[in-house]
Amino acid sequence: MSELYGTKKPKIKKIDCLMEKKRGRPSKDSEAVNLRLPRELLEVLDDRRRAEPDLPTRPEMIRRALVQWFELTQTRED
Repeated sequence: MSELYGTKKPKIKKIDCLMEKKRGRPSKDSEAVNLRLPRELLEVLDDRRRAEPDLPTRPEMIRRALVQWFELTQTRED
């Protein structure tokens, strides 16, 4: 349609350094785990989150709980 009016759109050059940035999460050595939890368990989880000084997200609170559980249940080799 621009040809009808005698104007041309300028071509925009892509700058390589701007095109390298990707959207989304940064890559980490991790893997997503999706799970469903009963509403009662979510309520307990949310109550515990609110007791933390920094109010972690649900995923962060689950990570903290897992780390603590692993530390408490690790087997000791004597």
